[in-house]
Amino acid sequence: MLKIRDGRSPSLIDSFKSDHCKPAEYLKINIFTVFVVFDIPCLPIQAVLRRELGTRLMLIIAGITMMVALSAALLTRGLGSLFL
Repeated sequence: MLKIRDGRSPSLIDSFKSDHCKPAEYLKINIFTVFVVFDIPCLPIQAVLRRELGTRLMLIIAGITMMVALSAALLTRGLGSLFL
């Protein structure tokens, strides 16, 4: 556990400044962030896509978006493992 002066609890920035976060954990954080950025749109957006384009096209768009998210996350993992 992090010990911070003045009795306050550690912030996220304090956690990253500490020595307990290994490079592999940074890589996991980056992979998760990239995946979430490119992940399937939220439910209201899918409802609008279904209403405007139909169920088939909505599922196609969701599938393509998932493939892009997985590809970007795998690319991040590959490049990150080279540099860390």
